[in-house]
Amino acid sequence: MDQEDIVSLWSKAFYETVLVIAVSYYLWKLNSLNRIIHKVIGDNVDFKSAFDVVSYDNYAPLWYALWALVFVVISVVLAIWFFRAAQYNSFNLQFLLLFGLSSVINVVLIIMIWDFINNPILRAIIIVIIAGTALLASNSSQS
Repeated sequence: MDQEDIVSLWSKAFYETVLVIAVSYYLWKLNSLNRIIHKVIGDNVDFKSAFDVVSYDNYAPLWYALWALVFVVISVVLAIWFFRAAQYNSFNLQFLLLFGLSSVINVVLIIMIWDFINNPILRAIIIVIIAGTALLASNSSQS
């Protein structure tokens, strides 16, 4: 493995580390938001409370949902980048180990993001989207 491959390997490890730190901080803040929403709204998200959840704290849950999407996309891009680098380097042992570790980390991060955002924020956003779509459909059919 030449010097360029070593730099490439460490840069990929650096980006993965930055992602893990950023997602960890995001999940910590999201968990705090989820606890507050559970205290204010309760466990069951229904039609009326969905709007309360989505609009809570100046629409903070929408930003958290957007960041969830951004982190999932970044995780997938990093996994593809690692795989292509390992493939380019004839599946060198160091790249394979880093790719395997990165894949496991990214899968765990995606599962954790899904678990944290799904309860109750994602459910509320889905209810609001469905209600908004139904409202638009009913208004357009009356015209």
